Amino acid sequence: MASVLPLATTSAPPAPVGLEEQLQRLENVLPSLVNDCAVMVHRPFRIEWDWFSPTASTDCRSVINLSPWFFIRGDEISPAGMPLQEVGFGSAYHECGHIRHSP
Repeated sequence: MASVLPLATTSAPPAPVGLEEQLQRLENVLPSLVNDCAVMVHRPFRIEWDWFSPTASTDCRSVINLSPWFFIRGDEISPAGMPLQEVGFGSAYHECGHIRHSP
């Protein structure tokens, strides 16, 4: 995805988050994310945390590659004025649409 621009935050960066807290934040958001995606996709799928992706991608069949960055830094505000966690959910929902509408 060469046309994707990295996100810049408009707020001051928060204090560094430890690995345990990062994993806890992902564990807290995963049930809602999986439930929402299951409702939209209506077929078996898999969410893979892609630590090297700036946003999200899919193979249009069953795999959603999603950057955990949106959820780890979820309280920060994006340039569009939305919390990053909402941007992460929106990215996942977008990829669900590709899976849902592919043959």
